[in-house]
Amino acid sequence: MGDATDPQPSETVLPKQTWASLLGKYPEVKFVWIRFSPVLGGLLAYMVPVQRFSRMIEDGQKCSVGTFNLTHSGHDNSMASDVPFCGSLYLEPDLQAVFPWFHMTSGAPRLEVFTRTLNEHGDPAVECPRTNLKGLEQKLAQQYQSNILVGVEVEVIFIRNSDRDGLDPLDQSIVHRSHVFAGATAAMKRTTVAMVEEIVTKALDMGIEIDRYHAEMTPGQWEFSLLPQTPVQAIDMLLQFREVLEIIAREHGFMATMHPEPFSGRLGSGVHMHISWNSPVGAEQADDRETAQAESFFAGMIEHLPAIVGVAAPLDVSFQRLKRLCVDDVFWGWNNRYAPLRRITSNRFEFRLMCGTANPYLVLASILAAGSDGLHRGVNLRAGPCQFPSVDLSEDDRSDLGIVAKIPRDIEEATESLRRDVVLATYLGQPLVQAYLHSIVSYNQRLRQMNPAEQSRFLIEIY
Repeated sequence: MGDATDPQPSETVLPKQTWASLLGKYPEVKFVWIRFSPVLGGLLAYMVPVQRFSRMIEDGQKCSVGTFNLTHSGHDNSMASDVPFCGSLYLEPDLQAVFPWFHMTSGAPRLEVFTRTLNEHGDPAVECPRTNLKGLEQKLAQQYQSNILVGVEVEVIFIRNSDRDGLDPLDQSIVHRSHVFAGATAAMKRTTVAMVEEIVTKALDMGIEIDRYHAEMTPGQWEFSLLPQTPVQAIDMLLQFREVLEIIAREHGFMATMHPEPFSGRLGSGVHMHISWNSPVGAEQADDRETAQAESFFAGMIEHLPAIVGVAAPLDVSFQRLKRLCVDDVFWGWNNRYAPLRRITSNRFEFRLMCGTANPYLVLASILAAGSDGLHRGVNLRAGPCQFPSVDLSEDDRSDLGIVAKIPRDIEEATESLRRDVVLATYLGQPLVQAYLHSIVSYNQRLRQMNPAEQSRFLIEIY
């Protein structure tokens, strides 16, 4: 672990009373995992005994982490040769984001604590996707007296674990052939249903709020819907839930993967974000002001969507899924599942293009940045409504609806769209955008050096 130090006092005082309350609630805890997410995604952890963490809280200490570890580290532990190995950032525990990990078959009782990242002056570090998202969330709430809620739908495919039973994880028989959408067949009950119910039970025990779950189209595929939360809370819960998925699946002899297309010719998995713009009074029916603000927010998303795809679909394989979805144009439609943005109510849209390989903090930060620009400029919502696949539209239809922009066709087009989007980079911060672009280009280059089977196995293991 990095040095436990605080070079400059922060304005934020670590809440000793909150920590004491948590210890009183969870007296059996032995360890604390200090969690943070690098630019390319995933969760990293510094692990400390609970007594040491208590001293850190008492003394107001923070953990240091090399800036390059946060900005340029990849899932394969590789970094580009031109990354400077200097500079430090500091992790401050967020005691409002604590998850209990008890009653698992392996590991002592622990608490997992998310963090916000500070620079050497004690200011929020723009290089951290979670800290960046929190800042955008707070600015929107302050400026517009409204709040955003995000509900996440997670698609996952359960594959036999080759480490457990010697089967090839790419075996296309997967789990069983009687798997059907929303099904509960006898074969499914014998294989995955009990495991899925254990996953949901463990998640609920940890405070992860689940709305519903069901079998999806591809054999072995399930979808889990998490209840709406504020933006940072929604992603914290998503990442914790993904770890529950992985651990429980392995205990049952499976791997849980969010690979966008692990099996050629079959629908893969993605992540759907339901985003709602809500009035401060929480009215059930959106008033005219709320609807106007919501439309400007989502109009900003429409304008910046090609750049958002640069973070939402970060790998070559991400675009295999998008091609199968037949998504070519930037547009929205009422309950149109062909649309990148499906409008469900006057103030709620579903973003359908996120890949399971993306960093969800960064994706949602990009969405909030785009929405902030739309609100600031009072942009009118165009590029819809379209109630059909956009490929069926005539040129006159496209002109009438304002459908002009195209979805990037590959990662090169997507990252170039992000690189050219100066406005989005201004909201996100150039250091974060430049670190991401540098890292994702290098990561894709390394993946391309693998043969197809090697790459697929690597991605299934990582995601």
